[in-house]
Amino acid sequence: MNSRSNRNLSNIRERISYECHPTLNERLRTFEAKVENLGDTILNLTFGYPEDLQADWMRDIEVNLDFKTLDALQKKPLKKSIQQYFSKLFHKEDIHLTTSASEALMIAIHSCILNRDDEIILFDYGFYTYPALIKTGKGKPVFAERMNNGEPNFQSIKDCITNKTRAILITQPENPLGRIYSREELENLCMICNKNNLTLIVDHSFIESSPFGNEISMLTELAENPFLENLAWIVIGDTGKILCLHGVKYACILSSEDHKEAIDNWLHLILFQFDLARMHILSAILNDSRLEEYKLVLNKAVADNFHLLENKIDPRVKVFRPQATPMVLVDVGYFGLDDISFVEKILLEEKVAIMPGSYFVQAKEDNACYSKNHVRIAISRPKEKIEEAILRINRFLSKLSV
Repeated sequence: MNSRSNRNLSNIRERISYECHPTLNERLRTFEAKVENLGDTILNLTFGYPEDLQADWMRDIEVNLDFKTLDALQKKPLKKSIQQYFSKLFHKEDIHLTTSASEALMIAIHSCILNRDDEIILFDYGFYTYPALIKTGKGKPVFAERMNNGEPNFQSIKDCITNKTRAILITQPENPLGRIYSREELENLCMICNKNNLTLIVDHSFIESSPFGNEISMLTELAENPFLENLAWIVIGDTGKILCLHGVKYACILSSEDHKEAIDNWLHLILFQFDLARMHILSAILNDSRLEEYKLVLNKAVADNFHLLENKIDPRVKVFRPQATPMVLVDVGYFGLDDISFVEKILLEEKVAIMPGSYFVQAKEDNACYSKNHVRIAISRPKEKIEEAILRINRFLSKLSV
């Protein structure tokens, strides 16, 4: 595909996205509001953080926090201890903390955008917030195609590069299935970036909790190779994603020398509110000798729950095996409902909350800007909750006429 035809394709995609997303976003916001309003009356399988799976010692850290402890926290280097965790994980010293991965991503993206309409390349389905974050910096998302099996199409990436391209943004592992980029794929992306003077931004998620035993390559390891010494890169990490912790997470951002000054400038412009209580809880958990055992137990529970779902759910749906996340994507296209209609209906009839696939996937199937046949189910719950969820889902499916 030549550059002109590729630019035309990008313009068509952007126009489709602009025309479709207002309705899509409105439906998603309405669904989220319904889930929030129903609260504890539902079986909530929308978020990937574990519910009722934390170890007793983790809960004790939160419960035993009092005002006296908080006063003593003023003198403790809590921020430094969390930075040290990230430093050990990424094998890098120059770690900056942010209060969320979204803020770290915003800084990364804005650090790469120099002029209005500078372009950042994404794949044609991926996490839905990326295009919006790029647009907040007056940049332009450009969508590269994938191979039919979902793997990156490197020729499509090359075809997308213009004199306005500033970066390539990927997630490792990816939403919504936790697909893992191989070392060879990461090296290919690095070489494309090196050759074209682009920055590679990697949003690392769930990198320390792969329930299915898959090894996850990290960009910071590759950046040490001599042939990549000139690579411009930015990495984002998040303890909530890495450890599946809910409500006590912080994120980090680190980069090659090329971006340190820009990132430092953004960090000075943004006033992050680091909550002492949350930092104390996270620091205590990260430095507890029982953490490794917790991760092993958690991963086993998630893997067992996947096998339960795979074997017991209605055989008319297709269950996709995740590689590195505690969430499962399910194809419900057989039943003739789009994803948002499906989750709205099962929430109303069976009090089960699951996520529409369009929340996480942007794709071009059927000329839509999202994958309308998929829903996502979180499996990081106690076994009995997953069993109850399967019972309700199957009962709901049995009532649908097809």
